[in-house]
Amino acid sequence: MLGSDLYACFLESSGVSTDTRDALNGKLFFALKGGNFNGNKFALKALDSGAKAVVIDEKVDGLNADDVKVFFVPNVLSCLQELAKYHRTQFNIPVLALTGTNGKTTTKELIALLLSNKFNVLSTKGNLNNHIGVPLTLLRLTSEHDFAVIEMGASKLGDIKELCGIALPNYGLITNIGVAHVEGFGSIENIAKTKSELYHFLDSNRGVVFYNIDEDSLLEPISNLKNSEIIHYSEGIDGNLRYSYSLLSSSPISFQFDTGERINSNFTGLYNYKNLIAAATVARYFNIDISCIVKSLEIYYPSMNRSQWIEKNGVNFFLDAYNANPSSVQLLIEEFSTSGKKEEFLIVLGDMLELGDISLVEHKKVLDALRLLNFKHVFLLGDEFGLHRDDYPCFTFFKSYIDLEAAVHEISCTEIILKGSRSMKLERLVS
Repeated sequence: MLGSDLYACFLESSGVSTDTRDALNGKLFFALKGGNFNGNKFALKALDSGAKAVVIDEKVDGLNADDVKVFFVPNVLSCLQELAKYHRTQFNIPVLALTGTNGKTTTKELIALLLSNKFNVLSTKGNLNNHIGVPLTLLRLTSEHDFAVIEMGASKLGDIKELCGIALPNYGLITNIGVAHVEGFGSIENIAKTKSELYHFLDSNRGVVFYNIDEDSLLEPISNLKNSEIIHYSEGIDGNLRYSYSLLSSSPISFQFDTGERINSNFTGLYNYKNLIAAATVARYFNIDISCIVKSLEIYYPSMNRSQWIEKNGVNFFLDAYNANPSSVQLLIEEFSTSGKKEEFLIVLGDMLELGDISLVEHKKVLDALRLLNFKHVFLLGDEFGLHRDDYPCFTFFKSYIDLEAAVHEISCTEIILKGSRSMKLERLVS
């Protein structure tokens, strides 16, 4: 499917696109299709918009398969993935892949930031971490890059194995293994099996694994590795470890290296502490000077609706509404329960989606935790939380966002915590 002519065309192009809404001048357009779209229908438009060539897998009126600007293949997605894999093999550079249930995008951003003190780093944009996003990231590799950091997401069994087969990483990190996307995986066991596929790939290729020994969810998969170099790190001080750290404060996070240097970050929460020390571990392994690590982490501010503090009109919002699953929500609740200002907080939670058959139980666990920790002001949005309305009269439930917004306007809390799945769009409350 991947011919030399196509790769030559790619090298001469200004990049790759899968969307005719992009600036297409000089780009190679891949006509992807899915359940609700068919890029083949836009191939002619792509050429009219300045695309160098198009890759299609269906006949398109007005396009001749013999045209040098048309590549007719059996499957456009497979072709995109093959092109990305072949392009990746042209670069003998470190490629670090990371996955996990929580924190992978933040950790990826931090790793890329720290490594940029020494390397020209290519990293995943945002969370373009799936079977399309990973190939598109790899196709951005140029001779100027000497390191790649690739985020890998998964929604079903086998996803990480497939992505490893495209990106061919030689370094890897799993942040943790928790409950998310159960609807696609079929079971919690399949989540662990899928995330662990990164370890298996690295072990088969004598790669390097970065491992937080305090993360219990990783203990079993790490114990099966036979050929990998394992770089241990810990949340506490232990002289037997390769790298270790000691937490000094969690709000905002301040921690100390085993060598004595202290970092005062702009993050809140123990779950972000894990992300910070993971990134610091990778950076130290690649000989980034500790003074550079400290400086970089201290000037970095969370963004993209992840663990952001935003002040607006006298109200402090903690916005962590890019994603939500049972483990991340529980960690957030526990973190803010230790604050001396707990009675001043308004906790606003949106439904956690894609949990399948365990959704009812997992939403109830969150509600039980909120009640046990005695939060005074709790607003809950969505149908999944709403199923428990009658059992928790101490909380306020909303079916519609409009009603939630009106209620938030009426409450006098100056500290508002927002957490929910992406489709709940809780960031709207800030504006």
